Amino acid sequence: MKSSKPELLSTYERSSVSFCKETNMVIWYYKHALITFFKSEFFVFVDRFSGMNFWEHSFLTDDRGHAILLDTCHLDIRLVILYQDFFGLQELFKQSADQLEKMR
Repeated sequence: MKSSKPELLSTYERSSVSFCKETNMVIWYYKHALITFFKSEFFVFVDRFSGMNFWEHSFLTDDRGHAILLDTCHLDIRLVILYQDFFGLQELFKQSADQLEKMR
């Protein structure tokens, strides 16, 4: 992906989703993590994330906030999604998926 120039699909605070036409990869930048998906995998991810009930999966953090753990394809890597980010990320993913659909 060094030489390619991904197209920005959508942004939310310290997060963005881009698409690289050369590699057919979706790139999600979240705070300090960079997560890539094949295009088809991204649509599955968006469906699952959009259908997730935050309160069903949340836990109380040390600072008395609420968060969920998001598994990745690497068993030892999990992302903590805070309550204040969850719904904004749902919208980010929905907008990004809509933009990808328009590119088909």
